[in-house]
Amino acid sequence: MLAAVLAAPGVAWGQDYKPDFNCSADHSKDSIATMLCQNSEAAKHELIFDQTYYALRQIVGKAGWKSLKQEVIADDGALKECVAPFSAEGVLQQTDPGCYIQKMDAITEKYKGRLSGSALEEASRPIDDHIALQKKLLTLGYLPAGSTADGVYGESTRQAIGAWKLNSGIPQVDDFISNSDAVSLASSDKVAKTEPKYSPFQKEVNVNGTIFKVAANCDSQENSCSNMSLTIKEGKKTTTLQLKSLDDLGTPDLSFDKPIFGSEDAVVYGSVYTGGAHCCVDSLLVFKNENKEWSVASLPEQDGGPSGGSPYKDLAGDGHHEIAVNDMRFDYKFDCYACSFPPMQIFEIRNNHLEDVSGDKRFHPFLEKEVQNAESSLVRGGPNMGFYAGITAIKAQEGNFLSYWDEKIKRNPDFNNLSSIDYCDAAGLPQKKCPPNGSDPLKFPNALAVFLYKTGYIDQYDLKYTGYSVREIDKSEYDRTHPINFFKYYIKIGIYKISTLHSYAPSLSDGIFYSVVFSVLFLIFLSFAFYFLPIFIAAKTKSQHFWLIVFVNVFFGWTFLGWLAALLMALMMDRDRQA
Repeated sequence: MLAAVLAAPGVAWGQDYKPDFNCSADHSKDSIATMLCQNSEAAKHELIFDQTYYALRQIVGKAGWKSLKQEVIADDGALKECVAPFSAEGVLQQTDPGCYIQKMDAITEKYKGRLSGSALEEASRPIDDHIALQKKLLTLGYLPAGSTADGVYGESTRQAIGAWKLNSGIPQVDDFISNSDAVSLASSDKVAKTEPKYSPFQKEVNVNGTIFKVAANCDSQENSCSNMSLTIKEGKKTTTLQLKSLDDLGTPDLSFDKPIFGSEDAVVYGSVYTGGAHCCVDSLLVFKNENKEWSVASLPEQDGGPSGGSPYKDLAGDGHHEIAVNDMRFDYKFDCYACSFPPMQIFEIRNNHLEDVSGDKRFHPFLEKEVQNAESSLVRGGPNMGFYAGITAIKAQEGNFLSYWDEKIKRNPDFNNLSSIDYCDAAGLPQKKCPPNGSDPLKFPNALAVFLYKTGYIDQYDLKYTGYSVREIDKSEYDRTHPINFFKYYIKIGIYKISTLHSYAPSLSDGIFYSVVFSVLFLIFLSFAFYFLPIFIAAKTKSQHFWLIVFVNVFFGWTFLGWLAALLMALMMDRDRQA
């Protein structure tokens, strides 16, 4: 019966399927995305996976969105087996649609095994019927005008299902479309009740006597809020802050916590899930600055859905709280989404400022685990540029950029012959500011060095060490970054070169190794001081034969007789004058 109803005029569906992302965007570096935009059958099977994924997502709730997202990303690693090995520079690796469909169907069945009841019935429905029911909700006015029936049952679709059930007198056990619900909806003529476009959103919390009140105007149809503000009342003092970075994105989710980061005052974490199958969360923190005034600091955009619980993590296991977000600037930069490994940016409030503390030594064990996770995902025989970019950034956070660069990037002949993104893409320059030749592809090590420098993972000394100069491409950038304190540069490189000697004696502890290094350097210093002792004496006594003594000491002092002659000259030649 359902099939007959959905086959009615105006509801028939063609066989041209598109994936759940925008194909008009640039996917030229992502072979899987390119294939999905070109192959309707493969896109259909991705939508069938979405059908199951979004049913399971509804079951786990907001608290489980992040872990479910991470699980899916891990399973998506199997799809990389469908990508052909690297063949030539500038040629996009091809993805086998048949292999993709087989792998995606296996992942779908894995997740479908965790469903039951009406959720399983919804996920098992033919994809054309699934899309047609969503379109029916749109036609009846339960979804905002202008929405697209794409088969993705996100929050707005779940709200629409609930509203339709309520309006139709159907028991609202859940927000899934069971088989019986599907028959009712397909023949339903219950249009949505007209509601005011905007409604006030308010939330008030009392934290140890401090009152926090959030206010906004929210559009229930568009699932977004505007004019968002936070009023904080402490005794007789009232402060009002505008949360502009969360406006017009979605319904806000705020937490009020004390103590966090060791602060004596409460810290407010606000976030908005912007929706979509692959993205994103915009968030901010509200806390007291060094002047004891409330201030707002935006966090980088995060991938995936909201955490649902506390956003704070104890990554070092030391009782302190941090907020860790994936650096989305690495997604799609050097490879496809599933072939990229963005490093974590770790933030905390320190000295009344929001600071990136990713490089703190206490996080090194956590960062090492991140490196191990990335290395376990490397594809044998593939260039793995997206993974190596992320690992190199993590090594920079640890303070081991130079050694990793020498070992894994500089000495890899494949990388030195592999073209990557152009200079302007690596430097984040818009096309109108791109200098001449800035659109020419760079070799991967050069592109990576520029990208890490522009994103703040390495400094100008690290950039110089990579051997890459932007002078011929962008002279203005070269003139800005070129002035380098060469004393600092060579001190840094010298310390690095000395530290590499530890690899020849790995059994020595750091303390013993550096004690030996210090002793050797001290002996070298004494040797040089002893060698140039005649010159020092001649300078101290202001000898009339100073330059003669320098000549003998420098050119003949390497022999015992030469050094002894210079010493005697420094001690004896000016004795008569001194007398």
